[in-house]
Amino acid sequence: MRLDGDNFHIDIWHDINNANDIEFHVHCGGKKYFGWAFTLTGIEALMRKDRLTGESSRGTYFWVVGLIVVESISKEILVQAISDLVKSNGNSLESIFPIVDV
Repeated sequence: MRLDGDNFHIDIWHDINNANDIEFHVHCGGKKYFGWAFTLTGIEALMRKDRLTGESSRGTYFWVVGLIVVESISKEILVQAISDLVKSNGNSLESIFPIVDV
């Protein structure tokens, strides 16, 4: 699925209905970036799982490269969040998301 914003677009290849996390690519300024959006509910669920499995020092921390935390996963919120990041970073998202080789 492609979501269009001003000066960028987002590619999503998973269903976003009832999702607590989603991987995506942002195309902006001739570059392609990898990103991941999580809700707080999604992060909490992963940390609970990690407490049981022993991962991440028994769920005491959580980290993901290229992560943004959003209120909920929806087309509108993803476009709104990325739009704000693009505007506040001058179309340069390297400090937020890793670049994907094209």
